[in-house]
Amino acid sequence: PFELGDEPAALELAVAHQVVADHRGELDVLRHAGEKRLRISMPVGLPTGIFARAVSPLPDAEIAGRASILVVDDEPLVARALERMLRADYEVRVVGPAEVLGALASASPDLVITDLMMPDVTGMDLVEHIDARRPDLSERVVLMTGGAFTPRARALVDSQRFPLLEKPFRRDHVLQTIRAALRRPREGSVRASS
Repeated sequence: PFELGDEPAALELAVAHQVVADHRGELDVLRHAGEKRLRISMPVGLPTGIFARAVSPLPDAEIAGRASILVVDDEPLVARALERMLRADYEVRVVGPAEVLGALASASPDLVITDLMMPDVTGMDLVEHIDARRPDLSERVVLMTGGAFTPRARALVDSQRFPLLEKPFRRDHVLQTIRAALRRPREGSVRASS
């Protein structure tokens, strides 16, 4: 293990986690008696095929290769890491918060994965936009967070209306969350804003 500074940045942890996950390892943040450390565990001597099947189940045949996912994040490195994680099984498009409304007007993704805390258009703003203008997607949203919440973001998370991915991501959890979200009904009803 190695020492972490006072507050590890979510971006650096997300990138480190993705690199470790790409090599079938695990990264954990350990806190004990005021100390913070990262523990990285990597597989050694395991046959690649067997290990890959045990850790990374393929998406359901009816979903794999056909579903399109719109990833919205203001941190390009995090968005690209998520894109790399998903692109083997899904059609993935990455946009920033400034481009998302245009992307939703010109395309029809099967799922939207959005960060909660972004400039320009927040995850909460995007959910309201989808409810008002794209009710077909209103049950097909997955939220992402690095742990920072405004009261409005906290209320949306606490409603448990949408699945939540916490950064840094675990690949198996991301894939499981996406498969479950893609099974939700495509046609949603317009919900009243709070």
